[in-house]
Amino acid sequence: MPAMGFEPGTLRVFEEGFKQQFEKEDLQSTVLEISRVVSIFLLLSYICFLVFQMYTHLSIFESESGEDADEPTINVPTSLTLLLVSTLLVALNSEYLVGSIEGVVSSYSVSSSFIGVILLPIVGNACEHASAIRMCIIDKPEIAIGIAVGSCTQIALFVVPFAVIVGWCMGVSMDLDFGMLGVVILVLSVIIAMSIVVNGKSNWLEGLMLQLTYLIVAVVY
Repeated sequence: MPAMGFEPGTLRVFEEGFKQQFEKEDLQSTVLEISRVVSIFLLLSYICFLVFQMYTHLSIFESESGEDADEPTINVPTSLTLLLVSTLLVALNSEYLVGSIEGVVSSYSVSSSFIGVILLPIVGNACEHASAIRMCIIDKPEIAIGIAVGSCTQIALFVVPFAVIVGWCMGVSMDLDFGMLGVVILVLSVIIAMSIVVNGKSNWLEGLMLQLTYLIVAVVY
């Protein structure tokens, strides 16, 4: 599934190849149409992944420790209510957060790309970061890797294509063209992540490589 993250970035490669065949406006229209079709396929692949993970092959993803799951302490209606309230609060806070980006960019001479690629993901995924670190502390690296990869998979196969589809419904032109720099960083990130996920283990050198790679990306933006 991490390799599916390549798909949104491949549109930039196709765009470079189509430049000689289409005018600029026709090229943008073609990329937009391709992005919408690809987004539908990505959403379909994410739904299939959820079915695979939660139903047809649930045993593969169950913990090998054999520990019983904790019994739920609240009922379903209460859980749904809390989920709805939390979603509304997160949406409201996100609206204020995104609205303040322009002021930060103009006041501190920070690029919007740096805020969107580096700062916002750190803030938005703080809970997942804490959970992954906690799993590493208690010597469960496979769960930590699963949390990190699962989050990236959700963004690449659900959030991004869903945003394109919503933009389509609202008449807003949103595509999967991330630019050549974004594609290069995406490809390198997926390759590095897959090299660690393959064996399900890690060490201090691999951790250092990941941190240095992240710092390099931060410097680039």
